[in-house]
Amino acid sequence: MKTAVVHDWLTGMRGGELVLAEILDLVPEPTIFTLFHFPGSVSPRIERSPIVTSWLSRLPLTPRNYRNFLPLFPAAVESFDLEGFDLVVSSSHCVAKGAVKRGAARHLCYCHTPVRYAYDQFDAYFSPGRTRGYGLKRYFIDRLRRWDQRTSARPDRYLANSTRVAERIRSSYGREATVVFPPVDTGFFTPSAATPELMKHRGRAVVFDNIEDFYARIDLPELDVDEKSILVLKNCGPRGYPGMPEVGNMPLPPKILKKGITDMVRISDARMSGTAFGTVVLHVSPEAAAGGTLALVKDGDVIDLDVEARRLQLNVSEDELAGRRQLWKAPQPVFERGYYKLYFDHVMQADRGADLDFLPGGSGAGVPRDSH
Repeated sequence: MKTAVVHDWLTGMRGGELVLAEILDLVPEPTIFTLFHFPGSVSPRIERSPIVTSWLSRLPLTPRNYRNFLPLFPAAVESFDLEGFDLVVSSSHCVAKGAVKRGAARHLCYCHTPVRYAYDQFDAYFSPGRTRGYGLKRYFIDRLRRWDQRTSARPDRYLANSTRVAERIRSSYGREATVVFPPVDTGFFTPSAATPELMKHRGRAVVFDNIEDFYARIDLPELDVDEKSILVLKNCGPRGYPGMPEVGNMPLPPKILKKGITDMVRISDARMSGTAFGTVVLHVSPEAAAGGTLALVKDGDVIDLDVEARRLQLNVSEDELAGRRQLWKAPQPVFERGYYKLYFDHVMQADRGADLDFLPGGSGAGVPRDSH
């Protein structure tokens, strides 16, 4: 019995890839089919499996620009030749569930989520005031949503990774799903999720002012970075992004991955997926946009991380920091009115839960009366 395991793409080890690695150990004779693969970006368990990529891999894809090819993803996943496979298992958060099985094969979809930005979270991914070509992106995402719904009948059965995702499958596809919770690495909840050798580390900062700057430069061969460097990502906190997105698990530079290095110290005011891993210091408070010390870090600054001593230290003199603070300018809100402006003005820092200052948490979960 042969199994085709269809996964959206292989560009780094995140929650979906951890699930993929477990699927490979559960199914007979697996071959991975994926839109594109950046060698060295995922775990050895995945890398040593047979991997078939789509025709997209012949295009000039990089870790920074592959999202620009999103309109081509449906056609690419439908192009896979799955002839001769008895079982198709798709690990899908984008288009993998749209793969076309052959003959009498059965298709089981483990759905991490229907495409979030194609349904209720478009503006969370493509902010109207900050997204170039907003109208064009809206057009292509609408097409993606229609394709996603048309192809929802291709899997014979759905598995969902949570009750919430099962609800989204029901509302988006009109299909029922069995909840199978993903494997939980309890190491994530302890320092063992990080590389032991990096728990005490000194390195020079390589600074990215925002997520756009990160994606624009991270794969450049001339980027001045080595495996001992510390990647610092600013302006991704509650106010800076705004919204504190899951972008803190920064992919490593390709020039580092090619050396066989799979982890580096990374620091940000962002969040990251609850199933991601690595030596990553997140939720830095106060965030850069609020004028915290993170805002003052420059390329080449030496940073010390000592997890056991609970110390994260920027080795820059107080006089130098004072001078930098005088030159620092607070960012302006993207919008001058509406909810974005309200949020920008009133959101608290990550150490206080990123609540709104006029509506802090603590009211409990009581329901005063039935709503239906």
